[in-house]
Amino acid sequence: FVSWDQNAYGDNNVTITHNNELQLLEGLTSNLFVLYPGGILRTPAVSDGVLGGYARQLVLNNAAACGVTVEVGPIFLEDAHAWKEIFLTSSISLIVPVSKLILPTRTTGTYQVEDIWTMEKRDCDKKDDQLLWKKLYK
Repeated sequence: FVSWDQNAYGDNNVTITHNNELQLLEGLTSNLFVLYPGGILRTPAVSDGVLGGYARQLVLNNAAACGVTVEVGPIFLEDAHAWKEIFLTSSISLIVPVSKLILPTRTTGTYQVEDIWTMEKRDCDKKDDQLLWKKLYK
């Protein structure tokens, strides 16, 4: 399983499901979005088993107005180095930014945590008010 640590915006952890190819799919009660270089916003396809949530559809309908291209397709864990932003959507929270992606691994009976992606490591120089999730939330 994959855990998303949102401590920068509240002390929350969200478990994200994945398939055998390590494609990240969705949260237990939320949809997943990742911003790639070149302004490409990607979310997994409903045909991959994710639920097509209300807030997910709002983002899909309005992302182009924020200057991004939407792709519905796989989000591979191995591409984490390229991600600019990650956020979750749900009908309760609408949009929740993610500050860190951690991957718990089990070795010889104990769990260790590996940082896969953090907001601080992203390769962009956007000011906080220029983040895509904030534009979409408005």
